Amino acid sequence: MNFVNGFAFQSKAYQKSGKYRIVTIKNVQDGRIDTQGAAYIDDVPAKMKNECYLQMGDILLSLTGNVGRVGIVFENNLLLNQRVAKLTSSKDILPLLYFFFRLSETKSSLETIAKGTAQQNLSPIETLKLSLPYDEDKALILSQTLKPIFDTVQTQIKAIKEQKISKKRIFEFLELFDIIYNEFTEFEKKEFLHSFIKKIEIYPEPLENGQILKSIQFRFPVYYQGNEADMFIPNFENTVETVVLLSKMNTIR
Repeated sequence: MNFVNGFAFQSKAYQKSGKYRIVTIKNVQDGRIDTQGAAYIDDVPAKMKNECYLQMGDILLSLTGNVGRVGIVFENNLLLNQRVAKLTSSKDILPLLYFFFRLSETKSSLETIAKGTAQQNLSPIETLKLSLPYDEDKALILSQTLKPIFDTVQTQIKAIKEQKISKKRIFEFLELFDIIYNEFTEFEKKEFLHSFIKKIEIYPEPLENGQILKSIQFRFPVYYQGNEADMFIPNFENTVETVVLLSKMNTIR
């Protein structure tokens, strides 16, 4: 895991419209990149590194203020500003890194190592000391398993931005869990559950439609129209109408 630091753009060069938009810490929301209100420029400074050209699927981390927010880039023609870091890896573990940095435990760790009284600041060097709780092989396996969900998250976030999806489709990517979970090895199941899911509740017997998943309580929030919830209750016949914690369920811990 490594970081690419953003470029120190000069605010006097900002425009109300232009070819590129600049992603600052205020644009990095928890789980997504919101470019509303971002400044524009036409001419890229000669000293800016090529790595500051952002690509679809890049993962960004806020280093100042409300530190530890992480979001996925889902637009083109964006540039990386200072105090925002882009996560990189020599291995294909970006899906794992995204979900790892979404964990409340990880955000708490980042807030602990952040410095500053009036405003928190994360040092990339100090942040790199925060290691994944897996060895390299396990991290790669888990990341490959999470990739279909990560890809669908990107698709759904982009669709939310374009306002082209229904309430039901917001949660469709979570329903992939039934399919993916059945393909896990026992080791992968345990790793996934303990790292990303606080609690899973299942029916004692499969329903008539084959559904066995009753609810999932995540360790990170799921977004819908600007609101967040950490409990998902699937419904394959109707739209998801509520996110409540039910009692008297069988629980996988």
